[in-house]
Amino acid sequence: MLIYPAQPLTTLTPDQVADITTSVRKGQSWHAYEAYKKHKAEMATAATEYLKVAGQRDELLIALEALSAACDTGERDRDGKQSGVVIPDKHAVWAAREAIARVKGGIV
Repeated sequence: MLIYPAQPLTTLTPDQVADITTSVRKGQSWHAYEAYKKHKAEMATAATEYLKVAGQRDELLIALEALSAACDTGERDRDGKQSGVVIPDKHAVWAAREAIARVKGGIV
């Protein structure tokens, strides 16, 4: 005697059915295919985050170089170290502070 349920035990969406069909054609299990899709999505998220951080790094480097140039007196001692004190250009300082605040997500 066979017993049949009134409705399917697991209701699959059309996308899941298509995924199962695709994975079977490739010789994979559906679970392996789902793990692959999850990993692929995580990699895309990581790539996006990397681009964001790389952009922030570049922005901070530009601000730091401008601030360094504004603080350079051009005078050097025998060891090549800067001599003399300089008050940095306020615009370079503001630009550096704004870049740092943007990276931190805060307000200057």
